[in-house]
Amino acid sequence: ASQVFPDMEGLDLAAMMRGDKQVAAAFAKASERMKDREKVRRLSRLMDTLSPGFAKALLHARDAHMTQLLRSNTFASDRTVCVVGMAHMDGIVRRYTDPNWKEDSPWKAPKPRSSGQ
Repeated sequence: ASQVFPDMEGLDLAAMMRGDKQVAAAFAKASERMKDREKVRRLSRLMDTLSPGFAKALLHARDAHMTQLLRSNTFASDRTVCVVGMAHMDGIVRRYTDPNWKEDSPWKAPKPRSSGQ
């Protein structure tokens, strides 16, 4: 995670949760530096690796839904403007520009590990 958030290494999240204004200001400053498309791509890859179900729900399913809406008759015009968060841009563009894309395959939760009993 420190590769994605180098500015936040050593950040005391507990202090921020307690309302420490200095820590909150440092977090806000570090968050502003995250507004970089490559950093957001790294964060997305990290989410895919660490928690694929979470990434599916938070990013990929939403990207697919927005792409389906943009391709629908509702938006069938010469120009459409869509304002989305930076984390959704790559997924929407990839799906929208792929003429063969129809929908994402359903996500399947991994099978639980046996407890050995």
